[in-house]
Amino acid sequence: MNSAADIKQAFQRVYDENRWSIGSGPGSSPRNTVEYRAFLERFIENNNVKTIVDLGCGDWQFSPLIDWSEREYKGYDVVPGIVEANRAEFQSKNVKFEVFRDINELPSSDLCIAKEVFQHLPNDVISSYINVIRQKFRFALITNNIEPHAHCNIDTPAGGCRPVRLDESPFLTLGATVFSYYTFANGTYWKNGVFLVVGNSNRD
Repeated sequence: MNSAADIKQAFQRVYDENRWSIGSGPGSSPRNTVEYRAFLERFIENNNVKTIVDLGCGDWQFSPLIDWSEREYKGYDVVPGIVEANRAEFQSKNVKFEVFRDINELPSSDLCIAKEVFQHLPNDVISSYINVIRQKFRFALITNNIEPHAHCNIDTPAGGCRPVRLDESPFLTLGATVFSYYTFANGTYWKNGVFLVVGNSNRD
């Protein structure tokens, strides 16, 4: 169940059946993203980021709280209805939304954001995405649940969930966890790690 059509179908069901309780899930709520938003804004400012691709932008629960005014932002989601709703409420001169179809179609940009996306994708899809991300972006900030460690990187069908650590097998991605924070959902605290990948064009 790893084709683009299968992934779209899986995430469409997530929203249609409200499987994550509130749209893109509690990890996207404003209260659970206070620390993440502060980190992201610092990273953008400190690294002179002007163009941003948000891979799996979701329903934009917390994103309006980020100042995008000096940047060009493009949010991509596989669910057309989510994209249409975002366009109606949030689209502006420098903030655009598109339906995601193929990783290779993403425009090259300074920064790729993928927040709590890979943890819902099969391992082979993650590997293929990482290879493209390295080529297209100066930086990528890829956020996932990273605990419990015993469950990390166990393969899952699209729309499933498990913790992901990109620096461990089977991915062994060159990069580092540069920030971590906790979210609260379903009576439990969950640890998230933000993994930085530096694009090939940015390396010495």
